[in-house]
Amino acid sequence: MSSLCFNNGLQRIGVQSSQATSGSGPTFNAARQIQVMSWDDSSSAFSAATTTLGSPANEFDAAFDSTPTRTNQTVAHVMTIPTGSGNFTGRRTALHDDTAANVTGSSATAVSGVDGQILVKNTDFSIAITINHIYSSVAGGTSPISTIVTDQGLQRIGVQASQATAGSGPTYNSARFIQTGNIDDSASSIVAATTNLNTPTNRFAAAYTSATRTAQTIAHVLTVPTGSGNFETKRLTSHDDTPANVTDTSTTLCSAIQGLSLTKTSDFSETFTHNHVFTSI
Repeated sequence: MSSLCFNNGLQRIGVQSSQATSGSGPTFNAARQIQVMSWDDSSSAFSAATTTLGSPANEFDAAFDSTPTRTNQTVAHVMTIPTGSGNFTGRRTALHDDTAANVTGSSATAVSGVDGQILVKNTDFSIAITINHIYSSVAGGTSPISTIVTDQGLQRIGVQASQATAGSGPTYNSARFIQTGNIDDSASSIVAATTNLNTPTNRFAAAYTSATRTAQTIAHVLTVPTGSGNFETKRLTSHDDTPANVTDTSTTLCSAIQGLSLTKTSDFSETFTHNHVFTSI
């Protein structure tokens, strides 16, 4: 048995969290969150390139029983197969980013899946299946520069992708996508548990000029004009609210590149590109 989030799904998760555009494949659509689960009898293994179920002989799909729920960085999706449906040997379950009416054995809606199962179902019972998406950050960079997606940012990405609720921290809000970039002069380290900027001496924040998707990478572009950001930039961060609501202490922090040393003056403007790269583990 193996579980995998497909490239198609990683792209959907990325564009939903940043409302990104461009590139072939998924683009932002408020109605295309992760919302349906399927159950089928195919023995074919899933792979990163999977976009469809491959037209299995038998397939059942339905909307989730309830709104997905978030606990820390885990989003749980539950579907019940009633007694009168799915009565075959189930070998795979998958999540999809469209309504049940639009999910078929050949629709390019597959987000993630679990294969290699053998469960014979009949009319004697119903079953409830749970698929968890666990969001984790892979720290990167070369000393002294480092990158991280905070737990709070992972939670934001998860709830936007599945419109999940519950748990402390971010819940789904169509206006709270990743949309603001920030530079500041603080040398304080940002770690997984960090939620705010912790009062740097100098700071500049603005809405991204653009957020575009190429494969599983979302590129967020921040432009700093000549009259702003004239200090030594040590951190570049992303936030899940409008610039007006991003402050030194607002709990809006999603990710960071830190350990920078770039001194700006009023003689020039500068453009930063902050990439979120979505990978499946």
